[in-house]
Amino acid sequence: MKYTTAVARLRSCADDLDRIAQIDHDRLLVDAWVFGELLEAPDQLDVISLALVVDLPVEEVTWEARPALGEAMTSFLRFDKYPVQWWWRPSAWPVWNHAIDRAVRFWSHDGPDTAALDALAAQHHDGLQMIRPSHTEVLRAQLLVEHEAARQHLQDVIDQYADRDWRGNTAATVSTLMSQFEPLLDNDVLAPHVCRSAGKTPRPGAADIDES
Repeated sequence: MKYTTAVARLRSCADDLDRIAQIDHDRLLVDAWVFGELLEAPDQLDVISLALVVDLPVEEVTWEARPALGEAMTSFLRFDKYPVQWWWRPSAWPVWNHAIDRAVRFWSHDGPDTAALDALAAQHHDGLQMIRPSHTEVLRAQLLVEHEAARQHLQDVIDQYADRDWRGNTAATVSTLMSQFEPLLDNDVLAPHVCRSAGKTPRPGAADIDES
């Protein structure tokens, strides 16, 4: 899709989030951020990447997790009709991580961030308020926290597997278990950052952070 079309779709997402906020009396959904390719302002892009922040325990919103309450919201809003992909972030953690190197908020409970959306539409990216880790060590420390939370979440899911009623739906079981393995597999890419912060040697061939 064209860049202008992508920004228009982002505005539509913001309007949809406003609709759900009207019935979200517990304020489960805190705010929404765009990151990735759209922030590069390419002429064409395939998909819009979103980070949706929710007020849930961090153990329920580890990387790649699909919290049921959050997914119910996106299903209600029919987000799958848009060329978007989304990830969930807990409000207790920064929105950035290893995959979200910088992000721009385009919606909150105050409504769509028209200034940000207008700046994106005009490609005035220098004026955007982007959030990102202040330093590589800050990122590494956060990755340690998230890595441990992901492992604990996986252990909780495995423990629940002993429940025969929960285990009954084989397809759902496999899907749930795989969704919990993905963040740990993803964290293999993060091994150098986690190892360095612990004073260990990264495994050969692992990815690195560009500190330039």
